Amino acid sequence: RIKFLPPAGLKAIDLTSEMGWLNEEYTCNGVTCAKIKGYDIYLNAEMEGDQRVHYLLRSLLYTLGFKGASLRYPDSIFAYPDNAATELSFLDEKALQVMYGLGMDNGMTVDDVKRVLFFR
Repeated sequence: RIKFLPPAGLKAIDLTSEMGWLNEEYTCNGVTCAKIKGYDIYLNAEMEGDQRVHYLLRSLLYTLGFKGASLRYPDSIFAYPDNAATELSFLDEKALQVMYGLGMDNGMTVDDVKRVLFFR
């Protein structure tokens, strides 16, 4: 579920739980932009435009299992610390394909994976 809440409503979302490893909070300039509790996404209703798109996309990816951040790829939705990407980079798309794409199976060699990812 995705819910849009005012800042005061976001403060009421308690991220401590027995499944705390599923929870995350994203802030920007000291303001809570999104909270994820389990598989529920709570977004700051005051965000608009690209900021809303970014945190919605980042939160959806978090619930799909993409919990990390990257210091190495500034165009990635996962770039850390500052990031305003509103679209997936080439690398982001390939990461999604590795996790959820068709054609990938256990036991594949590196060359097999490259053929799937890069259509060789």
